[in-house]
Amino acid sequence: MTTVSKNRIPVTFSNRSNKSDPSSVIFVTNNNQLNPQLITCLCLLDLSAAFDTIDHNILLIRLSSWFSIHGTALHWFRSYLSSHCFHVKCNNKLSSLHTCLCGVPQGSVHGSLLFVMYTTLLSTLISYLSLKHHLYADDT
Repeated sequence: MTTVSKNRIPVTFSNRSNKSDPSSVIFVTNNNQLNPQLITCLCLLDLSAAFDTIDHNILLIRLSSWFSIHGTALHWFRSYLSSHCFHVKCNNKLSSLHTCLCGVPQGSVHGSLLFVMYTTLLSTLISYLSLKHHLYADDT
């Protein structure tokens, strides 16, 4: 049986209807209004090509160790990640086919979720410092 520990996935608006970067700012602002005594720090990181930098081996280890994904489900993710190939065309010449060793497919529901799961250690560190936080992943 495969289970995913829901309490380890941080708050995110990724791929949710009517949610976007501004939704993240509104979320933080509304939370601060509940307790005006709190100091709020908003840190927005724009990681260029962040989805392309995800190491498949590290991601699979995190899926297994942090989210208890094993067996058939983990094998499915391994297959999903390793089935993507690319080639380059330059001066009308096509390179040989290469397997992608990093990155998650963009434009898919899985891509944003896998990115958030990959960055869970960052979320854990922030929580360890007793800071409330919110993550947003957008692959556009």
